[in-house]
Amino acid sequence: MGESKFPAFALIGFGEAGQAIAEGLRGEGVTRLAAWDILFPDAKRGAPLREAAGRLGVRVASGSPDALGGADIVVSAVTASSNLDAARSAVPGLAAGQFYLDINSVSPTRKREAGAIVGARARFVDVAVMAPILPLRHRTPMLVAGPHAADLVPELLACGMKVEKAGDEVGAAIAIKMVRSVMIKGLEALTQECFLAARAGGVEDRIIASLTQSFPALDWAGMVDRNMERMASHGIRRAAEMREVAQTLEEMGVEPLVTRGTIERQQRTGDARLRDAFGGKVPEDRAAILEALRKAAGGGRT
Repeated sequence: MGESKFPAFALIGFGEAGQAIAEGLRGEGVTRLAAWDILFPDAKRGAPLREAAGRLGVRVASGSPDALGGADIVVSAVTASSNLDAARSAVPGLAAGQFYLDINSVSPTRKREAGAIVGARARFVDVAVMAPILPLRHRTPMLVAGPHAADLVPELLACGMKVEKAGDEVGAAIAIKMVRSVMIKGLEALTQECFLAARAGGVEDRIIASLTQSFPALDWAGMVDRNMERMASHGIRRAAEMREVAQTLEEMGVEPLVTRGTIERQQRTGDARLRDAFGGKVPEDRAAILEALRKAAGGGRT
């Protein structure tokens, strides 16, 4: 780590997760940050990412190996379908002693495949992000697993991160998240389906009242609004994650019957591009979201 009390970080993928982690680490006092994103070279789509890097004091690398040079900790924060490609592109720039953190929401098998790609060139660690990355940023609770997890934990704790070791085998951390997502993302999809029907039937208030009576400890109105917003904002990414969840369940010998429905609901919601309908940010307003979904479906099935 040289003269700095903090390790140097390289971020592979500079979308919402990468930016949130970078912003949190900068606030903690971490100064050595570099990033690479495959959109950086794109004049139009890469501009917001490069601007965010400049605002956060993150060095914009010319490629994955360039970002990794001098880093102590490499964080792979890409789309679920890209974690293996990210590992392959990182290999030429990896150095002995570096930690390679795969924080992507993929199946345990995909984590192990990524670990095999990284091989002995760096210390691979399976990381599961256990809550939305915002608003907590780098302090979002995370589980880590693998033979190098115990060595990594104190490094991350020193940076203000909230991490806990989940096991010595790669895949142990993400398995917990994958199984948990059956419930979390499934509840989101179930919420949307329930309230699409409640709105169509003109019984929203009665449904809220009935649910509150059955489960009085829960703020149903607030939970419904939040679940609807998360799907509207991140449906495509959540659908991709749930495909990995379905794969995980199948590997465990459990048929993902309900999870398949969750995938479809999340994907349809993402395909509706509701962020565009709301000018870039979806409000926590179920009435507005339900109406936008109805319009996106053209009055047909939703």
